[in-house]
Amino acid sequence: MDGMARKRLRMMVKEGLSTSCAQDLLAATIAPSTKKRYQLQQREFTNWMRAAGHDPDEFSVPLIVEFLYNGWTKLGWSASTVNVNKCAVLDMYDVDNSLFNNHRYAMQLSALVKRRDLKVVKDTPVDITPVLALFRSWGPNESLSLENLTSKTAWLLGVAGFMRPDDLRCVDVAKSRVRSNGTLSLCILAPKEKTGGSSVETVIHISPTQD
Repeated sequence: MDGMARKRLRMMVKEGLSTSCAQDLLAATIAPSTKKRYQLQQREFTNWMRAAGHDPDEFSVPLIVEFLYNGWTKLGWSASTVNVNKCAVLDMYDVDNSLFNNHRYAMQLSALVKRRDLKVVKDTPVDITPVLALFRSWGPNESLSLENLTSKTAWLLGVAGFMRPDDLRCVDVAKSRVRSNGTLSLCILAPKEKTGGSSVETVIHISPTQD
């Protein structure tokens, strides 16, 4: 049963018909072309939801976004394929499409997919053992040269703090702190991001480890 049929079935049951009666009436009225529409995409979404332990009949923006993101990053979907699957999934529910399209997660995903210059990175394990071995061979931070200390700091900020070069350039040293437990708190200024006319500040916390 496709999404439109699901909608009609739930509506008919709400109006008082039994499920079996509603199903028989629908089978006699739905055109073959309508039955085929979106069936493949909806079946894939239903299987994906069930495999993840979720009820496909429950409308959830985060789960739909996760499904579309999974297809885009792991299955190589194009922007048009993502949109087709989105329309197919939304067709399964008795909700206004704007509830999904206006949600911040959906809007962020749409912007992400449209960025032509963005390269999709699949789940590929990265071995950082050689880098850690090099850092250990340098010895404690107190004895490092300025060059090695700078290299080590830049690498740790990029990996542990998930910081881009633009973020590193926007660190406000005056507002950054090393707390008593050893945690490094960096204040990132983002002049292009505004909230109520004021620049947005983001704080990134990096906790110490044995290495």
